[in-house]
Amino acid sequence: MELNQNQIKELIEDWDWVINYSFHGDKGLPNLLNTDINDVWIASRDKIHDLGLDNLPEVIKLDKQALKLVFKYGGMAYRVKPEEAKDQKRWWWHLDEIAEKKYPENLLPDHLRNIYIKFKQNS
Repeated sequence: MELNQNQIKELIEDWDWVINYSFHGDKGLPNLLNTDINDVWIASRDKIHDLGLDNLPEVIKLDKQALKLVFKYGGMAYRVKPEEAKDQKRWWWHLDEIAEKKYPENLLPDHLRNIYIKFKQNS
């Protein structure tokens, strides 16, 4: 499935919304950690991955922000971890393990690995 530039932009904007906004305003947790909508945002991040967009600069920047939010607030409880969650390389399915420092660092993409290693060493 090929997307045009506008569709790619919308997909990345969806990922941005997950990381930089909250349903509960300034005082709420980021949408990334909102268990009521995790199936929605996970589908969005899965699509980014499935379309081979992981290495776009905008996605890399947002991925780094996502990891830092997990370090700040902790992981999340997933309502349901479906079959896709067995794919350990889809790190966004394993924010709970990342927060607990149990996620295998070698499975993270290069742009996240060093951030994760520093987090594990400094906490």
